[in-house]
Amino acid sequence: HVRGRVNAGGIGFVAASDIVLAERSAQFSLSELLFGVFPAAVLPFLIRRMGVAKANYLTIMTKSITAEQADAWGLVDAYEDNSQSLLRKHLLRLKPLTKRAIVRYKQYIHQLYIPLQEAKSLAVEANKEMFSDTQNLSGIFRYIETGKFPWE
Repeated sequence: HVRGRVNAGGIGFVAASDIVLAERSAQFSLSELLFGVFPAAVLPFLIRRMGVAKANYLTIMTKSITAEQADAWGLVDAYEDNSQSLLRKHLLRLKPLTKRAIVRYKQYIHQLYIPLQEAKSLAVEANKEMFSDTQNLSGIFRYIETGKFPWE
């Protein structure tokens, strides 16, 4: 249930979620490339949800998209002005499902989507490389300490 802005790793939580609801005013963005890194751990989930082209665009452009655009791209399943009401409707619909049925379904669906499992080691290696780069680390620490972006 997204209300407000979600960026970077938060997009990973959204992309990995089974159901994503949002308030119409929600904003979604990936800012990692601005710091010389990319969302390696997020991309497998994002690609599964949105497809390669849209995940690529969101990553490279580093700009926010609206809930309406996120819905059109498949990142969001539903959105409304009053997302509390939307959430309540969804919870009422989900309530009769048994935990056992959901577990079995999720085990099955994960077997059908093998690329997600295979991407784990690639993401770990990419993160090791990016976060070992002294130039990337310098830019990140400078931003933390001064608020200045790496390109400033």
